[in-house]
Amino acid sequence: RVRELLAWDRSVITLAPVLQHLHRRRQAWLDPYLDGTPLKGRFASGTTIYLLPVRAGFHRWLPRQQRAFLVLLARAAADTKHPHQTRAAILHQLARLPIVGPDQLAPYVASDEVPIAEAALGALAWIDTPQAALPLLLANLDGDRARVAMYALPRVARHLDAAVLAGHLLALITAPGRKITVRKEALRLLGEHRGPGSVPALQA
Repeated sequence: RVRELLAWDRSVITLAPVLQHLHRRRQAWLDPYLDGTPLKGRFASGTTIYLLPVRAGFHRWLPRQQRAFLVLLARAAADTKHPHQTRAAILHQLARLPIVGPDQLAPYVASDEVPIAEAALGALAWIDTPQAALPLLLANLDGDRARVAMYALPRVARHLDAAVLAGHLLALITAPGRKITVRKEALRLLGEHRGPGSVPALQA
């Protein structure tokens, strides 16, 4: 029935049951919706590129489909005609693609647009290998974006060895000039992720 619906009007992909069937069971049928062609039909106007509203489960997609979707998301995230809120949501969607790492998000972190930079920092915690985002998060703990970077750190911390994490946290706590928010959050994480040196470090 879904195949017949798609043959009748390709815009039926906008109906949730149809999209979920393709996303969960018939990923091969997603390709026509990943080439950047505007979607036009009974359920879509065809005036803009249609971005599939998928937020998770990309591990079911083929690598080429993930790459094609990454191109579409990156194009939309860079389009300044879209409001910041929309572009920020796209960045969080982009971060959940398994093929995306810190290198793909770094240009957005360096953006002069504060909402975009902060959205990219927050999205780093949701990449497939969150521990790879640690250097980029640590590099942003001294400036105006320290709060966002620090609040993204707890999810990354769950993927790190306790001893390695303790070393980074101690450096954050003891380094001069650190923001109070950063030091407080680092103390909390040090107590939460207990390692061999956690208690002595907290006592000190």
